[in-house]
Amino acid sequence: MAVENNIPIIQSNEKPLTDINVALSEATKIGYPIMLKAASGGGGRGMRVIRKEDELKGAFNESKREALNAFGDDTVFLEKFVENPKHIEIQIVADSYGNTVHLFERDCSVQRRYQKVIEFAPSYGLKDETKQALYNYATKICKAVNYNNIGTVEFLVDDDDSIYFIEVNPRVQVEHTVTEVITNIDLIKTQIFIAGGYKLADEQIKIPNQESIQINGYALQCRITTEDPQNDFKPDYGTVSAYRSASGFGIRLDAGSIYQGATISPFFDSMLVKVTANSRTLDGASRKIRRAWQSLEFVV
Repeated sequence: MAVENNIPIIQSNEKPLTDINVALSEATKIGYPIMLKAASGGGGRGMRVIRKEDELKGAFNESKREALNAFGDDTVFLEKFVENPKHIEIQIVADSYGNTVHLFERDCSVQRRYQKVIEFAPSYGLKDETKQALYNYATKICKAVNYNNIGTVEFLVDDDDSIYFIEVNPRVQVEHTVTEVITNIDLIKTQIFIAGGYKLADEQIKIPNQESIQINGYALQCRITTEDPQNDFKPDYGTVSAYRSASGFGIRLDAGSIYQGATISPFFDSMLVKVTANSRTLDGASRKIRRAWQSLEFVV
């Protein structure tokens, strides 16, 4: 679909990776370095950077097992690895009547083990023409498939401002908070009203057109997780014996699963709290979130 609509993509395997021999053949066609990914995956699970053939031989079955355990599907695929890109995603809102708008971009480049850690909006350092191209590509592919409701279109942008489409996530992302903060649009409420058959321009949603959406400053979100620094920051679990919330002007806290006495299970994601700061500048948002960190405390 992306190719049909002239949206640039990363080169990937053409044949299904039924076994390691097919994978090796497809990797040779693409050229190393490559990325090995779980087809049903996310959050970095089943994902490997492969720089030579021997690494693929060792990682192929391992990645399939990890994908099967995490997602119930061991299908994996290969794509060309882009060195040091920015991870940029565009928030899309679309109704059932052909109306589609974007809520600008989020920068999700700060990651560890291919998992997002810090997100901010709008992006910093991208050229205006690159941003506009991202908006155009995102709305174009959503219109091409008659996309309806809230969605996120993800891209990689390299040092030369080349753009590569990754995927469309048909859901509300963890990092949707930064978009809500800079646009003053409640994405959860919007999602519900769209599902109820309302148009974007209706009183319940109040998005009459693209020009009505404005950016208000910068927002930065940090994910607070339970991880063990003595064990390569692997997810930790236990009982929360003490908890003190973060607060302050321009601070938003999303903390549905954390409170004193809460039990942290090893069977779910290790993220407990999302802290989002808003300011007129990115530097101001950074200062606010550092102050919030100092007041936030929990003991497991």
